Amino acid sequence: MKVLLTIKLDQTQIKQMEDLGYEVLFENERTSDFSGDYSEVSILMTYNAFPKLSPKKLPNLEWIQLTSIGFDQVSEAFNDYLITNNHGGYSPQIGEWVVGMILAMEKRLHRIYDNQLKKKWQPVMDLTSLKGKTILFIGTGTLAQESAKRLQGFDVTILGVNRSGRPVDYFDRTYPMTDLTAVLGQAEHVINCLPATPQTTHLIDQAFILAMKPGANLHNISRGRVVVEEDLIAHHDHLGMIALDVFEQEPLPEGSPLWELPNIIISAHNSWVDEHTTDVRFQLFYDNLQRYKAGERLRNIISLERGY
Repeated sequence: MKVLLTIKLDQTQIKQMEDLGYEVLFENERTSDFSGDYSEVSILMTYNAFPKLSPKKLPNLEWIQLTSIGFDQVSEAFNDYLITNNHGGYSPQIGEWVVGMILAMEKRLHRIYDNQLKKKWQPVMDLTSLKGKTILFIGTGTLAQESAKRLQGFDVTILGVNRSGRPVDYFDRTYPMTDLTAVLGQAEHVINCLPATPQTTHLIDQAFILAMKPGANLHNISRGRVVVEEDLIAHHDHLGMIALDVFEQEPLPEGSPLWELPNIIISAHNSWVDEHTTDVRFQLFYDNLQRYKAGERLRNIISLERGY
């Protein structure tokens, strides 16, 4: 049984796959033109080889394992295939990132670093504390849960919004999506953790932004399509700080007005990275390879209709 990898694994990991009885092919999705023979490939492990691959090149494909949590990069031609994602695989490191960004905003680290670059000795005297603040997560899945877990001990109130308002561990209170507008005005930090679905696309628009408390901080660590970037640009001065790790178009074009906003921290879809990422990702894939060989149900099967 052949597996086509389009992201690099080390030789030890490839040997583990071969020991299960799989033949492994590798093509770098960033540089390959995928001109080889993939007619016997049953399994595709990829982040985004879809612009270059089509079902015609993979006539015996049965299962796609994504290295990402989101799957809006999957072309419609592959919608009828069994697809699994890396749900939960990046959540701990993204949780650390969220805490780091919140603290960076409260402690004005962007201004302190700017002074350093200018070789300017100027104490920053308007630093603030997290004590007594309210943190609101839009979406209460694993990204939000791992973030909320790491915020325990900061004397903050943690709120969450999900479809039904069901209780979730580490959250002081949760609300249904129908209460979103009313809840937005309670928080000093609002963190978007929603996947990109037809229901969530462009949820963060002018009305959403203006419903936030004046001077509150907005974070997006899930999917860029959830934000109407034009509305964010137009109303950036309603907010304190903005931290965007994801964008509707990536890479973010050099000409985007977002780069010029005075109160923004832009990162290049970086929040999921740490020294454990590759090993954790492989362990999920390896477990699913074992399950696939044994005819068992795979982990993290996604529903394109549901959107996650």
